[in-house]
Amino acid sequence: MNTHPQPMMRAAVIGAGIVGLTTGLALQRAGVQVTVYERAPEIRSTGTTLGLWVNAMAVFDTLGVGEQIRANVSPARCTSTTQTDAC
Repeated sequence: MNTHPQPMMRAAVIGAGIVGLTTGLALQRAGVQVTVYERAPEIRSTGTTLGLWVNAMAVFDTLGVGEQIRANVSPARCTSTTQTDAC
């Protein structure tokens, strides 16, 4: 019988974008010691649009951050996929 405690699993996540941060959070919730590495010295707005589909929001809800995300977003005004569609 092994009486020694198991060491905590550790993971490094490279990149603190939406995927890296979500991965880090999910691993942390699963009991993994996570370190997220980011090359940029600060997080700043880039003026781009990020579409979050229903499945992504379901993941955020599962991780407990869905409501925080919803409180800080603006719904898209246009869902056109081609330039010829009028928005």
